This record gives sequence, structure tokens and C-alpha cells, in this order.
Amino acid sequence: MWAKHLGRLKEQDDLIELLRMWMLEPEHDMVLTVHEALTQMERMIHDHIQSPADSRLSHLVPHIGSLHLDLKLVEALEELEQRTALTQRRYIPPTFSEFRQLFNYATVHAVASTVKFITFDADDTLYKPGHCMQKTDWIVEALLALLQCGMTISIVTAAGYPRQPDKYEARMEGLLATMRDRKLPEEQRKRFLVMGGQCNYLCRVTEDYHLEDVPREEWASEALNWDPAAVESLLDKAEATLREATSRLRLEVTVIRKERTVGCINTKPDRIPYESLEDVTLCIQHELKDSPVPCCAFNGGTDVFVDVGDKCLGVRALQSYLGFTSNQTLHFGDGFFRTGNDVRVRDVAHTMWVSNPEETAQLLHILLKDLTYTMPSPVTRPTESPAVWTVAGQTAELGDLSLGTPQPK
Repeated sequence: MWAKHLGRLKEQDDLIELLRMWMLEPEHDMVLTVHEALTQMERMIHDHIQSPADSRLSHLVPHIGSLHLDLKLVEALEELEQRTALTQRRYIPPTFSEFRQLFNYATVHAVASTVKFITFDADDTLYKPGHCMQKTDWIVEALLALLQCGMTISIVTAAGYPRQPDKYEARMEGLLATMRDRKLPEEQRKRFLVMGGQCNYLCRVTEDYHLEDVPREEWASEALNWDPAAVESLLDKAEATLREATSRLRLEVTVIRKERTVGCINTKPDRIPYESLEDVTLCIQHELKDSPVPCCAFNGGTDVFVDVGDKCLGVRALQSYLGFTSNQTLHFGDGFFRTGNDVRVRDVAHTMWVSNPEETAQLLHILLKDLTYTMPSPVTRPTESPAVWTVAGQTAELGDLSLGTPQPK
């Protein structure tokens, strides 16, 4: 059976599809302008928050689940309009990406007064895949500013390095070095964490600004303590399905297996077609759908991996460990489609669906502006920081972002 949305594999979202339906498909009881569609969506979201069981939105989008945030989508349109003039286009309707950015803008403004805990995916969210953060990256300044504002921050990544905090440290090199140079206060240092393997490994910053493992008994709940035999059985089934699918599609890959993950990486100079990676991922998801151990099979864009657990469990474990609620949590990620590894975080946090580090930077710039208004003390740039930051080899003011430098092999 062919999967739906063929040709739009990374553009799948029920609310956005509903908006596009209202504007483009007259058989669905209305044809609206973009302003009318967003106004209608605002009202429906508000009504759904008040009464989720019998709201009109729950009938139109049966799997919508719970929503907790009123969104000012029309105001977000006015903000996006300043950059795109999309309402002035005569023949081309708003794209999926533009609607996605509208929801991001509305959400980031809505959460500014309540957010206390911010989590980030790593690759394609904070830096390019395979790169690391560098001291001159604007994103480093943004993260330190958030710590100054009192935020707790955790990177939640699929990368699994059991008992190897130095591997995570290499990716955070620029951030940790800047913390060290500025002698970041202990109170701020303790509010930065790294969760690896989706939900399996936790690291914290030491007094000398390196990373160290947090003992599992300190933070892992009973929900993360699965029977070892069941974990091995899950990985065995995942590996068998992975090998069958990649062989059937004639993909030249190397299979990698660790204690809580199994996956494949390309062995050829040419990229594996995205559609092939997607098919492998969907095959694994289907085979593991009844697994007694939670897992996440995801398409990483250049590889496919299956992890024991998922980011939803990782963020939930951090919330329990640190004492935050879902309504106080905001997660940035690029994988909110069916085969992505961020989508389940929607169950436990407000979310920002970004497609690259530049979008993360734009949203953090907006959030920091809002926080200077809503927080007791304003965010100030540290006096020892440079007046400008590196952006793709050039200098740029606050609000731009360098994409980092390649991670050493």
C-alpha cells in the first residue's frame, strides 16, 4: 500500500493541511482568503482548548489531541508579511513552509510569558548535520542569553554515545569554551544539560566546563527501565527489518548496532535517495508498531536509525528531574513529520518546527526580544563579547547565525 502525501514526505501536518484545504478546495464547504482561514483557525483552536472532546476541530482533525495555547495567527501573518508580502501574491497561495512559520511565530510570542525550560534538537536545528558549535556562532550568544534570563536548556539529540560524554562535548565545543572563557556562574552552568540517545544518556556541565555523565539512578524513571531481554529482542527485530529493506532496495550501507540503537549509514559517495530512506523507515515502523518497548525509527536525511525510547520520553524525564511542566516547556526541532524523531514531543511540550539553524536563530531572536519585555531584568550582551558574529564567513549583527564548522572525524 502506498503511503499518503507521496512527494511531500517532509510536509505533513493536519492543521496546515486543513488551512490549505479551506483556501484551495471548494468542495470542503468553504473557500477562504488567508486572513479568513487564519481567523477561523484561531477561533477553532480556542474552542478546542475549552472543549476538546466535542470541538469542531476534533471532528475535522480526529487525531489532533490536546491543545493548550491560544495562537494569534493573524498577527503572526502581519509579522511574516513584512518579509514575504505573501498576501499580495495573485496566483501562488501560501506554501506549507510559510504556514509552518506562521504557527512558529504565533507560538513563540504566546509562550514567552510562561516558558522556563527550552529543549533543542541538534543537527539541522542548532547546526548543520555533522558540524559543531563554534565560539563565533550567534547561536552560542543566544543560548547564553537564555541562561541569563533564567531559562533551563537541554539539547535532546538522537546521537547515542554511552559513557562517552567527550563525544557530546565535541559537538558543544564552542558553547562550552565560551562558558569557560566567561567563567559562567555555577547557577547558570547547572541549567544546561545534554540528553543523548533520545532518552537514554544525560550529561551535565562540570566546574571546569566539560561534560560528565549524570548517574542514571538520579534522573531515569521506572518508565525508562526496560527489561534487557526485551530491549535485545526489539533491536534484533529492528536490525532484521533494516537489513531486509536495505537489501531489497539495493542500498549500499553499513549497519551499526550499539546497546540501545541500531541503524545504517551510507557507504557510497552519492547520497541515498530520500524516498529510499523513507521507505526503509516506514517498513521498520510497521514491523515495530506493537513492540512492548517504546522505540523510535526515524529518517535522519542521510541515514536510518532505530532507538530504544524516544524524545517524548526524554523530555518527560527531564521535566520530572528538573521540576517543569509541559506548559513551561518549549522544544525546537526539525523532525515533526511522520518519520521524524521530534513529532512525539508535541505530547509533552510546545513546539517550534524549524527546517534549518537560520530559522532557529530568527525565532530565538524574537523570543529574546519578548523576554526583555516580560522578564524582570533585560538581556544584555556580555561586555567581552564581540560586536559582531561570524555568519558563513562574513560578519553579521545580532539576529544572524553562523552555521558552525565541520565536526572533526
